[in-house]
Amino acid sequence: LYSTLLGGNAGQTGAGSGFSFGSGIAVDSVGNAFVAGGTDSSGFPATVGSITGSTDAFAAKLNTAGTVSYARVFGGSDFDRATGVGLQPNCSDPCNAYIHGITFSKNFPVTGGVLQNSLASEAAEFVTELSGDGTSSVFSTFLGTTDFLTFASANGIAVDTSGDVFLIGSTTSQNFPLHNQLQGARPHNGALLAFGPSSSPTPTNPTWPSANGTPLTIQDSSNTANAVYVGTTTGLFISTDGFTFSKAPATGLPAGAVTALQVDGDSTPNPAIFAGGPAGLYISTDLGNTFSASGLINKHIATVTDVDNGPGPLNARDVIAGTVGNGVWTSTDGGATFSQPSIGIPTSATVTSLTANDNGTSAITVFIGTSRGVYVSADAGTSFPGHWSVTNLTSPAIASMNADRNSTPPGDYAGTYFEGVFESTDGFNTFIPANIPLTGITAGAL
Repeated sequence: LYSTLLGGNAGQTGAGSGFSFGSGIAVDSVGNAFVAGGTDSSGFPATVGSITGSTDAFAAKLNTAGTVSYARVFGGSDFDRATGVGLQPNCSDPCNAYIHGITFSKNFPVTGGVLQNSLASEAAEFVTELSGDGTSSVFSTFLGTTDFLTFASANGIAVDTSGDVFLIGSTTSQNFPLHNQLQGARPHNGALLAFGPSSSPTPTNPTWPSANGTPLTIQDSSNTANAVYVGTTTGLFISTDGFTFSKAPATGLPAGAVTALQVDGDSTPNPAIFAGGPAGLYISTDLGNTFSASGLINKHIATVTDVDNGPGPLNARDVIAGTVGNGVWTSTDGGATFSQPSIGIPTSATVTSLTANDNGTSAITVFIGTSRGVYVSADAGTSFPGHWSVTNLTSPAIASMNADRNSTPPGDYAGTYFEGVFESTDGFNTFIPANIPLTGITAGAL
């Protein structure tokens, strides 16, 4: 009957290029189609709203001829996308549209008197009811948790004849808001697998009781007592054989999740362990027995990296810390003090990961993954903290990064929230989806 395109400017996927995608569709009783998705295009044919973040959610109504009745763009200053749309059964035209999606924006537009009116972690689901003409929100709420990396993800929406909304999804959080539940929060889950050399890559199962919590971050340092350190939803764990883990004494480290971890075996006179969580960043110089506060507390730490190569005193080492919703912070004295430099990375972004493609034969290029895409610096290794610019991979939000330093040219990889993995050999000027069997996944680690 009709076939149409809905989007903005043509061009390569990335900043200002018009990348638009639909994630959900519903049709009312007279044949109007309601489409929900995301766009990073300033040229998206919006009748209501405009782009305010790296990617914003959209909801559009197309009439029976396939022309736009309304197209609303909405979101905050960060990454937002709609993932589904529902309608009341047999609603009368114009029908209200019920939209759900994911947001990383603290300033995502919510209304008063709703279930959650603030973003409690790095991201949350949102549920928004739009008026029949799409110009206003009847209600709009967050639906999320307080623990980083384990927020909820909704996979479907339905609406009954009374306008009650039903969502279905998943979460690994222990803090998901429950009401009249059939079952309470399940014990911490998660698994830890150990792989041998590439000649025998069959995984083995280390001893990992559920009480240890869900693994969130892991560091292996051969020059730090051959120890493996794992940060989980319940704290910091150590193994000296790679199979049996015990909780670190970690005196001085606040109780709860360890969401960022860096083991610096080159720090002198003693190796340094940086451990971060909701209360800030803490440092140990005695293999995790005791910790002291760094100069960055009361910020939720998402990632931390000592960017120095080779041995050197802790008090002269360059450290980058990424936070949940508070951008990048840097230190030139091993974490004793931190500042938030003006280096081109948004100060309100969530910064999840850092990698470098230094192969020892060419200039080092450093990448930072954020909720607003990938940023790159060619001089962070030589003129810390360097100068940074956004690459062409600005959508979707980045969950993890890594580099293949031995390939020619070096290969760089970005794991995303809900969109799988992208790979590039030119610093994310161009990129393609990685050839992996699963699509639409969140790649939390690479």
